[in-house]
Order: sequence, then C-alpha cells, then structure tokens
Amino acid sequence: GKSTPAAPSGGGGGGGPSTGSFRANSTLNSSVRASHHAHGGGDLRGDVSNASFNEHAHEDTFYGDRDIDELENMIERSNRIREMKLKLIRRVGPLRGAPPDVCDFLVDNMQHDTLQAGETFCFEGDYGDTMFILAFGKAEVRAGRKLVGIIRDGDFFGEAAALQGCLRVATVRAVSRTNYFTISRDVLMECIAMWPQLKQDFEKLLLQRKAERQYSLEERRKPDVQRKIRDEVKAEMEMLAAQSRKGIKWKKSRRIGGGAYGEVYSAIDVRTGEPLAVKTLQIGEMSDAMLVSLERESEIMERLHHRNLVRGYGMQRDADSGRIHIIMELVPLGSLAKLIKEFGPVCEAAARTYTAQMLEGLKYLHSEGILHRDIKPANALIGADGSIKLADFGISRLGLSHQTQTISGTPAYLSPDAINGRYSVASDLWALGCSVLELITGELPWAHLGLESSTQIIFAIATNPDPYPLPDTISPQLQDLLRVMLAVDPDRRGDCETLLQHEWFTVPEEELPSTGFSGDGTGSGGGGSGGNTMAAGTAQLTSFLVQLQQREAGANDAPPPSTIGTEPSRNTYDGDGAAHADDDEGDGDEVIDQDAFQ
Repeated sequence: GKSTPAAPSGGGGGGGPSTGSFRANSTLNSSVRASHHAHGGGDLRGDVSNASFNEHAHEDTFYGDRDIDELENMIERSNRIREMKLKLIRRVGPLRGAPPDVCDFLVDNMQHDTLQAGETFCFEGDYGDTMFILAFGKAEVRAGRKLVGIIRDGDFFGEAAALQGCLRVATVRAVSRTNYFTISRDVLMECIAMWPQLKQDFEKLLLQRKAERQYSLEERRKPDVQRKIRDEVKAEMEMLAAQSRKGIKWKKSRRIGGGAYGEVYSAIDVRTGEPLAVKTLQIGEMSDAMLVSLERESEIMERLHHRNLVRGYGMQRDADSGRIHIIMELVPLGSLAKLIKEFGPVCEAAARTYTAQMLEGLKYLHSEGILHRDIKPANALIGADGSIKLADFGISRLGLSHQTQTISGTPAYLSPDAINGRYSVASDLWALGCSVLELITGELPWAHLGLESSTQIIFAIATNPDPYPLPDTISPQLQDLLRVMLAVDPDRRGDCETLLQHEWFTVPEEELPSTGFSGDGTGSGGGGSGGNTMAAGTAQLTSFLVQLQQREAGANDAPPPSTIGTEPSRNTYDGDGAAHADDDEGDGDEVIDQDAFQ
C-alpha cells in the first residue's frame, strides 16, 4: 500500500518521498548495497524494488524509487547532524563530561530552528523553560538597553530557564541568520535523573553567570575581574555546600564581643574545622520586633555570597536555654572604625583600596535588590587577608527604593533624603561618602559642628545645603568624588558602577597625598611619597591589627570586643525606644530602626 510506480531516472513524478519524516541509517544503507550486489551490480537507478526498501524501513516512512547516491547523501547528512549535535553538547560546560546515554538522549531530543537577522529568541521578563545552543550565527544579549553579551557559534544561553523555569533576565536577538538547537526543561530534567551530577554543575554555571552580570563586557576580559568572578563562584559554591548540611554543629570558644542582649563567640564547625563567629542572644530579653529584625538579618546574610560581604550560615533556636544563635563567617581583625581609633586617619591610597571594596560589596548587594541602610566604618570589617567585608544587615530592606514615615540608620551617616523617609541606592552612597571622609580625617561625621545629640545631627543634615567642608589636603580627584557622593540631590550621586569608574581610582599611587596612616606605622603630611604605598600597607595594617589583637587578648584573656558581628560602638533601640549601649563610649554612633517597631 506504500509503494508507487517507479519514476524515470531523470524526472520527478510519483517516485519522490512523501512530506513525512525521512529516517535513514547505516542498516538501511547496507541493505540497499546488498540488494544491488545480489542483482549482479550495474546501475542502481530504478532497479531496486520498493519492497526491498519497505522491508528495512521504519513503518511510518515512505520511500519511492530514488537515486541511491541521493539516499547515501541523506544518510551521510544525518550522521553529520548527529556529530554536530554531539560537538555542540560538548560546548556546554556542564554537559562536557556527560555519559554516552545522556548524550544520546540529548541528540534525539534537541530541536532545531532558524532565525533571520533582527528576529528575537526571547524577551526580558518573559517566562522561559528552554535553553538555546547556537550552531551558526551571531546574537546580542541586552538587559534593558544595555548590551551585556555577544553570542556566537557554539555558545549557549537560557540555562537558568531550562533548569528552574523562570523569567528571562535579558532579551536575545539574532544579528545574522542563525541556526540553533533547543533543550527543553523536561529534557534537561530527564538528563539530571539519568546523571544527578549535572544539576550541581549547572548550579555552578548559574552562579558564574550571576557574578559576570556585575561587570561590563570589557571588564570581563581583564584578568583581575576574571579572578574575582572565580573567587565569587568558589565562595558561593562553598556557601551552598554549607547550607546543604542539616544544621551546623559547632563548638564554642572564647568570647570576642558582646552587648546588651547577648554575646559573640569564636567557634568552630566540628565537622569541617571551619572557624565561625556565633552571636548568642537571650530571647526573653528581646521584643517581638527585634526578633523579626534578627530573623531578617539572618535570612539576608544567608542569601548573600560575595567576597566583600560577611557570610551567614543561618540561625538556630535553642528552646531549652531560650537562646538564639546566629552563625556567621569569622572576620578576625575588627572594623575600619577600630582601625581609625587605633591608628588615626589613613592615607588616600589605603582609603581608596577600602572604598573600592566597599563599593564592590554594595554593588552586589544592590544587584540583589537590597539596601544596606547602615553603611559606616563600624560595619566594615577587616578579614585576615586585609579585605573589607560589609556586615550588620539588621535594618537592611528588600527593594531599592521605598518611602517611610520613620527614620532608620545611624544619624551621623543619614542622607537628607533618608531623613525625609526616602531610602534608595543614593542613601547608601551618601553613607559611604561619610565613611570615606571619616577614613581620611579620622573624625566622625559632623564632628566639626560640635553637636551632642542625634536630634541635633539629624536637624543639621536636613537643613544644611552644603553639609561637608572638604579637607584641602586631599587630592582634587577625591574632592570631586566626595562632591558626587555627598550631593544633596540624590539623583546626582549615581550608582556603584558609575562611582567605580571615577578617575580617583586610576590616579597613580605616587601622585596621591600621603597624609595619614599609610601602613608603615607612621603618619606623614605633604605630597605623595612612594614609601607610603598601600601595596605594602595592607599587609602591614593587617600585621599591626593582629599584634593589637594579641596584646589585648593577653591583657583580657579575650580578643578585642569589636572583632565580629555587632560593633561595640553600636547602640540599639528596643521596642520602647530606649537606647542600650554596647560599650561605654558615648560617641553618638547609635542605630535607629524606628520602622521595625511600628
């Protein structure tokens, strides 16, 4: 019933194949050749019966009387397509080591399509559940109007949608005629069921993509940026591994800090040996609003994975003792506030190093849709390698812009717009500008006005159109940066990415003023000096802080209290609005979180 009269060798007619699928394989090829030899050789055109084809062909395939050379070409083309699919599969990092059965399944289930120049693969904000692999062609990736990537032969994208089923984070449009294959979420899930390691490998890839989105295309080509991305991915994979454990088992060591509601201890993860910091608080002494604030802080810390942010490992409740334990990364060398207190103002080279790292941490935080709302030197901790890690997310909030009827933050670092209840990226940048000035001058913000109360400070910020006299001892480039960060108009402050491109970060170190502590143990005044560089300064500062810590530990049988977590200079407000100082210093550095207690 499937056979038709043979067509003449030179013409069309009824001998061509139907429009259904054509299935060709080496078995069919061999049978055709065998039939040819069985008939004594000669011209194969027209002398092979249709029954010979139907005996070996798939039941839903229709074959007419065709040129055997054409059939062989189609078989060869089918094999080439299979080889091309396998090559493309090996271009996808997580699939590179896939077992043969996974590869075969993908080859059989990948779908092919073509787009012309100007046509779109997917739109930003649309739901997606498919990943794409380009065979030939070129496409551009845009987030909003910003070009964030170029995709060429063998590249792939959309793996997050295939793995998780989610909204697209970018629009991808063909620049030239493009041939591509797709892998659906269902197909990928089947592959993961066959090879469970694939899920972890794709998760690592997603973390890399996420880290890359912080940088422009040009930045990603720089070796130092590539190293940062690798370090971020490694840190986040370690965090995921830590969070996958069913509750961290830890052993408490020495007290390293404390306040009105609890203590901070150094500790160790008994299963991995990793050093930890554990903040222990009494539940009975805290209001419901403060408990909510602590839970929010713990949740935020757990979801953040960046080299310039303190990592959190979760919160544990001990019903028997009535305590809460917040487990976090141990950052052993105190804060920038402590550094200023012990050594005085730092030189511009040192301040620049710290400012860049704080901007990197804030940039990541904002990319996650979170405002810190309490940036200050006391919340910038110094790691064992001298790197800066932002801490204390107790009053942080999701959402990059919001209006409140209350004030939250440390008064001396509040921007005029924050005092008026308008919090945004700009208010974090104002606080960072205040912190940079504090690093350079060694004085708390607004100290030059001699104000004694928080109310006076808040009133001065809200009413003074030119809030900060900039020191004439700093470089013109830093003066310009601070004018941007401390602009009364929040729209003029820009964002972290813009500030990181400021010329101050590219001035040769020897051209920067060296007034202040530079890492060699001395302060100096006047013009730039090659001897007071931060290249050696970071290591020396770290060495000094270690020595200070050891000296204080010898005197008190404990490291200095400002080592981790809540700084001793921070005052917190309880549900009744009464301040409880974490230390005996009345420096006015209190944190207000009124909107947590409404």
